[in-house]
Amino acid sequence: MSGKYIDKESRVKNGYFYYFHPNGFLDATGKYENDKKKGLWLHYYPNGLLKDSAVYSNGNIIGTSLSWYSNGYMKDSTVINEEGKGVQITWFDNGNLSSAGFLINHTKPSGIWKYYHKNGQISSKETYQNEVLTNKLYFNENGDAISDTRSNDRDALFPGGDKTWQKYLMKQAYFPEQFKIVNGDKAVVVVTFTINEDGKVEDIEVSTPFYPAFDKIAKDAIAKSPVWLPSINHNRKVKFRILQPIVFAQSD
Repeated sequence: MSGKYIDKESRVKNGYFYYFHPNGFLDATGKYENDKKKGLWLHYYPNGLLKDSAVYSNGNIIGTSLSWYSNGYMKDSTVINEEGKGVQITWFDNGNLSSAGFLINHTKPSGIWKYYHKNGQISSKETYQNEVLTNKLYFNENGDAISDTRSNDRDALFPGGDKTWQKYLMKQAYFPEQFKIVNGDKAVVVVTFTINEDGKVEDIEVSTPFYPAFDKIAKDAIAKSPVWLPSINHNRKVKFRILQPIVFAQSD
């Protein structure tokens, strides 16, 4: 990262900032004013493709903001006025509609919102008043109404839970014998990845590298992962992004 601060302690951002991926490609760029985003901000994928574009005023998005999936498909389009009212439309990475509705206070749902399964069928119709959900209808992937509308939202879940996932990583992420750390006893590599709607791992990226051999082991461990239980949001399966630190402990 490269940027300017207004205070000696480098806590209050004030000026243009540039963030970079580990491969050296630009990750994000934009301006802060008294620690709040202002003006045009752009984010990029590690391969250089544009990820999103948004304009900020006093830390809030205004005007038209757009984002894209790594395959180039449109992810969302949002238009918000200076009063914080607007409309948002989102899509799945196959081009099908994901959700649509109105916003107040920049990010809060208002009025009628519709959510969709990836196959194009409606998954939920929800009504909001003063940011509070007052009514909802659920539908299965065939478009049939579901009588049970209790929320089943969840993050992506590894079969067996977090402890089983940690055991899997400990087994896969071995310390390479040809290396020795002389100024410590462990190394940490951070990997970010997505669990898609089918529970499969995709878009793996080493976001905090250590050394190529260790980075590859960490990335391969994630790539070999069994299928997960996908994330559920508004009664449909959705992508879920995970940031996973992997610790390589050096034995005596």
